[in-house]
Amino acid sequence: MDTVAIEKKWKDYWFNNNIFAFKKGDKNYTIDTPPPTVSGKMHVGHAFSYPQQDFIARYKRMKGYNVFYPWGFDDNGLPTEKFVEKERKVTIDNTPLKDYIEICREVSRESEKGLYQAWYDTGISADFKNYIDTSSDFSIKISQEMFLDLVAKK
Repeated sequence: MDTVAIEKKWKDYWFNNNIFAFKKGDKNYTIDTPPPTVSGKMHVGHAFSYPQQDFIARYKRMKGYNVFYPWGFDDNGLPTEKFVEKERKVTIDNTPLKDYIEICREVSRESEKGLYQAWYDTGISADFKNYIDTSSDFSIKISQEMFLDLVAKK
């Protein structure tokens, strides 16, 4: 019995048939959690946090809920900047801002490919087609507006 082939068959079936896709209905349940950071490779810390969310998602589905559990990576912030500094030997201090942002996006996209596949391979029941991109212009704008709002409330 080729267990690797069987596992791949079922993961691909789930993905291709949108088994974990959100279908809005009367009983909706959202798992709103920060996605993992882009910091190179998956590590043991991931093994302790994301499976718990997956257990909840699966349980809620079994109870008849339409579960909104999107996937993506948090590639907008200090962990990404530190990772880029390590990988490319550049800093925000010695690189023009526009170039630095582009380098961060480039390094993030490269890392995300491997991380995406690694997470997909775990069989986690997130909706991999509903992708969160925290480095998109839209996400950055929303984050900046939230910080400005907090400063104004001070």
